[in-house]
Amino acid sequence: MAEGITLMDRTMWKQRWSTCWLCGRIPPWPGGQVHEIVAGRGAANIPACWTFLCQSCHEAVQSQRRFYPVLLARKRVLDPTNYDRVAVTTLRGRHKDSVTEDEVSAAAAAMELFKSKGA
Repeated sequence: MAEGITLMDRTMWKQRWSTCWLCGRIPPWPGGQVHEIVAGRGAANIPACWTFLCQSCHEAVQSQRRFYPVLLARKRVLDPTNYDRVAVTTLRGRHKDSVTEDEVSAAAAAMELFKSKGA
């Protein structure tokens, strides 16, 4: 496990969120889903890897690797205590800078621009 990663109860973590991190909708009962930015490698137990998504967004990101910078950007903004880009990229089996902080910042800026246009 990467240095600085803390374990937390997944159910308790999920209860902190009520809207999807990508589309902003309130998921219908039974609520949103915890999506791991990283599959396998123990990610199910590591809060740095978790995002909160509605069913539609969860299905969309499952097969789209282009969402990594976006999910990391949302993690950095919405769950900064558990944000760890290096741990997530390393757990993916990639070089620690396979997704850079600049890419995360660009994704965050693009999301803010998208929101400001009322989309």
